[in-house]
Amino acid sequence: MQLNIQNEVYTEDYSSLDNSSKYLSPIIIDFLKRNPEIKGNIVDIGCGKGGLLRKIKKAFNDRFNYFGIDYYFEPIENEKKEIIYIKKDINADFSEIEEKFDVAISTEVIEHVVDTDAFITNIKKLLKPNGILIITTPNLAFFFNRILLIFGNQPIFTEISWKQSFLGSLFIKKLFNAAGQGKNLNEAIFGHLRVFTFRALEDFVKYHGFSIIKKKGTTIFTSTILRMISRIFTLFPRMMPTIVIIAKKEE
Repeated sequence: MQLNIQNEVYTEDYSSLDNSSKYLSPIIIDFLKRNPEIKGNIVDIGCGKGGLLRKIKKAFNDRFNYFGIDYYFEPIENEKKEIIYIKKDINADFSEIEEKFDVAISTEVIEHVVDTDAFITNIKKLLKPNGILIITTPNLAFFFNRILLIFGNQPIFTEISWKQSFLGSLFIKKLFNAAGQGKNLNEAIFGHLRVFTFRALEDFVKYHGFSIIKKKGTTIFTSTILRMISRIFTLFPRMMPTIVIIAKKEE
């Protein structure tokens, strides 16, 4: 069943998803370049306007067949030949697809999903044996959230209201605006329903039958100031703002 509250998340202009693909695509492309044996069908689940897929296609061209799954976005006609878009609700069963995939990507999506167990089970069904999962999500335990909690503030990436963001840490909006992070933060609702720590996502992926190949902490903050601060914690991935896990489907 499609929850009405999710409409506000998925019918946005996808600008946030496009921004995240800018910073996550180099990590994904680097991994695929280092593993040339990985080829075939690649799918981006919750692909938005296909920004991430276009970046990967530019890097690898015919090495992959490119697919995107999303519920609301309707691609323009001339893109349908390069990327095959499949209209599915990722909060429902999206595993009933004829194609099977060598690589499944899910960037900054799982935190919006109601039933995360069903979500990753559907992904697993879509993957071929030994298929690769690349998944990213905000890190609940990133360095700034640890400081916020010490002083009794609500962590970033979590929300208690569908009407007002940053309740419990309202000063963060001013800080983000001063740092040039995004627009209209007074009205922004991230819609994060499930928020993971690094260890939680690792355990979750392993529990659902994947073996971890690589794990990395990174940041998708667009602000130069926030990105510079995040780099200080590069040697401590569990304290970075964004979690990246690459895993293989176990037989």
